This record gives sequence, structure tokens and C-alpha cells, in this order.
Amino acid sequence: MAPDLVRRQFTAVAPNVLWCGDVSEIPTEEGKLYLASVEERFSGRLLGYATSAHHDAGSTTATRPPLQPDRWPHLPM
Repeated sequence: MAPDLVRRQFTAVAPNVLWCGDVSEIPTEEGKLYLASVEERFSGRLLGYATSAHHDAGSTTATRPPLQPDRWPHLPM
């Protein structure tokens, strides 16, 4: 299990300081559907999402938004 770096404090003090991800299992008539999402916590904006029939790393990493230096200048490229 990964360490809890935010100590369960999900309120961000500035834009792009805290992003949260989640994977939800959605039952359908055709089987399970997985929805992975990434949210920027200061604005509450959805940064990316992906759906998949499989719960795996591929669907989770597909949610990562494209890094754009003009929008997130402090992130390593």
C-alpha cells in the first residue's frame, strides 16, 4: 500500500498542489466497468478519466492529463 502523503487532508491551499485519483467499479448488464478519474482538489476540476472492462494499471495511467508547461509550470516535464 502507498503511504498517505496528504494525511487524509483533501483540501488544497493553492491550484495544482493536490490531485486525487479514484477507481470505481460499476456493475452493468454486460459485466463490470471500471471508471478511473483524476481531480484537481483546489478547483474541483476533473483533469482526466478513462473507462475500461479491466481493473489494471493501463486504465489508471490513461487518466493522467497531458502535461502542459503553460498550465502547470512547476511540474517536471
